[in-house]
Amino acid sequence: MISTAPEVDRLIDTNAPIVICVSGGKDSYLVAEQVVSYARNRKHAGDLILCYSDLGRVVWADARLQCEQLAERLQVPLKVVGLNAGGLMERWSKRWQDNLTRYKELSCVKLILPWSTPSMRFCTSELKTAVIQSWIRKTYKQPVLCVLGIRRDESRSKTSGRGIAPVFKVHHSSNGKKPTMPQGSIDWNAIVEVKTDTVFQILRSGQQPTPSAYQFGSSRFSCCFCIMATSADLSAATCDPRNHDLYRAQCELEISSTFAFRANKWLSDIAPEILSDSQRVRLPLAKIKATKREAIESAIPKHLLYVKGWPIAIPTFEEATLIADTRLRLAEVNGTQCSLHYGSSGFKSLCRTNSIERRKSKQENASQTNTRSQKPNSNTTRPLSNRSSYLCSRSVSESLKLRRK
Repeated sequence: MISTAPEVDRLIDTNAPIVICVSGGKDSYLVAEQVVSYARNRKHAGDLILCYSDLGRVVWADARLQCEQLAERLQVPLKVVGLNAGGLMERWSKRWQDNLTRYKELSCVKLILPWSTPSMRFCTSELKTAVIQSWIRKTYKQPVLCVLGIRRDESRSKTSGRGIAPVFKVHHSSNGKKPTMPQGSIDWNAIVEVKTDTVFQILRSGQQPTPSAYQFGSSRFSCCFCIMATSADLSAATCDPRNHDLYRAQCELEISSTFAFRANKWLSDIAPEILSDSQRVRLPLAKIKATKREAIESAIPKHLLYVKGWPIAIPTFEEATLIADTRLRLAEVNGTQCSLHYGSSGFKSLCRTNSIERRKSKQENASQTNTRSQKPNSNTTRPLSNRSSYLCSRSVSESLKLRRK
């Protein structure tokens, strides 16, 4: 049942602290049972702790209770950690407000969604992994065995992600950076090879009360409305009346931002009867705005979109005009939340700065061209090494805004 390795057993036999990450679901139930039993059979005498990262209101109502009951039954302490700034719902809301501010300040080209995504799971990395690792670093100086309930069978892919999860990973310093946990600590995926059907069979035959998520027909636990959940799981979550306020809160952010909770799949469509009257009225309009936003932003040239090290080029005048027009059209679609806030004095300053930047760029191009005996092309997109390259689109955007008033 349990997957191990000599490196893992060595830490257990030297009484290294064992921290078992739990969420209250089937996998944390099984991994805690197996690891506690395995460690005790090997006469482990060090700290043996369950650790629960509280994500706030987004989890099933009995999540923490399940962890408390599990710790009590296994006779091990439970450590509860979390961010002082709030849980995942607060993180999504703040991310949306921050993204609006970034857009208004021209720090990004397109509006950015509030949600975490399968390829950008900050819900796990920031609110679970980072929080638990931070507590471990503050608590222990020696290597720690951090146990996770990851299983390969969870993943649809067998060639990437969890589908190829290793049994263990050692934390070492890399490129001069300190490791995220004490040097030599190990992440241990103790049930990585166990199949999902087996996990459910063990859960139903055990002494632990069945978590509410599974009673309502969901196949997963932790967040009620998860970005990774199937439509069936999302529908199951709406069957618990305790989740209705959360459902309306997430749908409100979905409607007000015009970004679907999952790619082109609106959480609001799962159980529209639970929505408020106002939300049901505004939902169709939000979908129309989303379609218009996508169409408007699709006109932005690919080389001006965000990549690592952005911005990598200064737009030509024509490109800057296109970006400016795109932003104004988007502001008309989404309302005042996308408008810019620079006065006339700010606009003049931006224009002066941009003029200096363009003169410098022309001089550099001319110098390089004279060396190569080639004629300069003023319309060529010019690489630039810092964020001032985007002042061109900023000033033109202001110009168009002032002209349209």
